[in-house]
Amino acid sequence: MIRVLYVISDRNVGGAGVLLCNLLRNIDRRKFQCAVALPYGSALRERLLPLQVSVWELKHPCDVLNAASVRELISVIRRVDAHVVHANAAVSARLAGRLCGRAVVHTRHCYFTIGKRGLLEREVQNFGNRSLSDMVIATSRTAAENLRELGIPKKKIRVILNGSDPVREVERWETQLLRDDWGLDADDFCIGICARLEPCKGHSVFLRAAEILKERALPVKLKLLIVGEGSLRKNL
Repeated sequence: MIRVLYVISDRNVGGAGVLLCNLLRNIDRRKFQCAVALPYGSALRERLLPLQVSVWELKHPCDVLNAASVRELISVIRRVDAHVVHANAAVSARLAGRLCGRAVVHTRHCYFTIGKRGLLEREVQNFGNRSLSDMVIATSRTAAENLRELGIPKKKIRVILNGSDPVREVERWETQLLRDDWGLDADDFCIGICARLEPCKGHSVFLRAAEILKERALPVKLKLLIVGEGSLRKNL
């Protein structure tokens, strides 16, 4: 039995959280015993509890490297007696796993532009990226290229596309109920975005595209749906 501690820094339910729930829902429990550590008060906790995994709520933020978070995670790793620490954006978890002598894996879900760095800063960051994880999962080839730019050698990277549960067929009456709920007329053409309401998700691009479509006076009635929670909710 392999014991895995998943550490996730999400306070809301984002793509990484949905992916983790899909994984835990379908994992072979005969081979893996799983636990999850996440920030105190995270909305993801309610989705994890029915999946029969132990959930540890962290007092200290784990998405930035700080001593208090590392100490807290070392305690959790030892109490879970994890063989593998799987971090997402949780940098502190990677260091805590290393200090405990456990195998460390982390996942890269997105492509982020790498800003200009001085030679010394680049070498220090690249060394940290190489040394803090035994293996790194990239959820796309583009994410894998991003990891290479961060100094992680190709032999440590595995591209694994996100998995999901099969999508069920939706009955026409269900669709109609939703359209009625949202005040959509029969001839409304809907375009939507479902994502955390954060700058990196590009809602500004979505709204600019809507402006362009409006200016073109298309011969259809457009309705735009934005689904999600986050810091940009009021502004959007």
